Formats: sequence, structure tokens, C-alpha cells
Amino acid sequence: MTIDSPPSKAGLYTGYVLSMLALLFLGMDAGMKFTSNIHVVEAQRQLEIPMAMTTGIGVLAFMLIVLYAVPATSVLGALLLTGYFGGAIALHLRVDNPLFSHTLFPVYVALFVWGGLWLRDADLREVFPVTYPSYEPVLSKKRIWAGYILTGLSALFILFTAVMKFVYQPPAGAPSPMFPLHHMHHLAFIEIACTALYLFPATSFLGRLC
Repeated sequence: MTIDSPPSKAGLYTGYVLSMLALLFLGMDAGMKFTSNIHVVEAQRQLEIPMAMTTGIGVLAFMLIVLYAVPATSVLGALLLTGYFGGAIALHLRVDNPLFSHTLFPVYVALFVWGGLWLRDADLREVFPVTYPSYEPVLSKKRIWAGYILTGLSALFILFTAVMKFVYQPPAGAPSPMFPLHHMHHLAFIEIACTALYLFPATSFLGRLC
């Protein structure tokens, strides 16, 4: 049952523009990885990525771009690109790069990727609606309680990992952790915030995106 109306022309065109901007940037970024440009070499050195791996990363990026560009596989492409962006964020965190200009930059690109797709794809808007539909789906009590139990267990597990990030201290004499401790605390705050969004019905779709 469709719960969302087709996008307006303005929404549809905005979606195409956002997706095209994301594709152009990602294509340029992937293409640069096949060169020995001084900026590429310096970026890989700063992120501690061997240049021998750069071409492989470029090939992977192009594969994900193609998946995203093809309508039949665009959602799969967006999901895989999200994992790709997560890896980029982790690399920036590991070397303690500035937060807003470097570490969060993949998030900005992801907003274009998902925003463009969300505006164009009615099925995606059904999965992640801005507001809940006016009708209430009929569910059995068993399914409702099973859903509550799974939701509670998921939230407890995520909160447990967040608390562990706050209390962790490297053993004496152990090598420094891969991530700076203050960034581990930042990740814990993000996990707590996303869990809170997930538990509140009005914002649960945002929590699922986190």
C-alpha cells in the first residue's frame, strides 16, 4: 500500500540535482586516485594509506558510483557508499583531523547521496517517512512484543558499547589506541544520541538512519 504521494516536479528535479552533484564529486574524487597528483600523494601520506592501495580504492569507488547511478541498483549503491563514507570518517578520526572540515565531510556528501535519492524514490520515502502515516497497521500482540524486545535489546547493546568507550583506559605500557581517546568519547555521544532518536516514535526513522 502506497502511503506517500509522487514527488512534485520541484522535489524531483531537486533530487536529480543533488544526486548529480554527488556523482560528479565522487567521480572526480575516484578519478584522482588513478593519478600521482601531489594533492593525492599528500592526502594518502597524511591518512597513512599506502599509494599501492590507492588505485584499488579508486576502482571500488567507481563500482559504487555505477551502482548508485543505475536506477535499478541506486539504493544498493547508496547503502554501499554509506559504508565507504564510514571508512573515510574512521580514517580521519584515526589521524585526528579537524572535525567539520575533514572528518564530517563524508557526511555532507552522504546527505546529497541520500537526499537526492529520497526525493526521487517513493519507495524509499515509505521506508523512511518524515511523518507517520495516518492509518495504523494491524499487528498481532506477539509481533508487537517481539518488536519491543528486539528494540530494547538493540538499544541496550548500543548503550553498553557507548559506556565502554567512556570507561576504557589503555593498560599501562600498552601501545596507544588506534583512535584518540577523545574521539572515542565523541563516538559514544553519537551512539547515545542515535539511540535516543531510535527509541522515540516520532524520531525513530532518524535513529534508524544513524
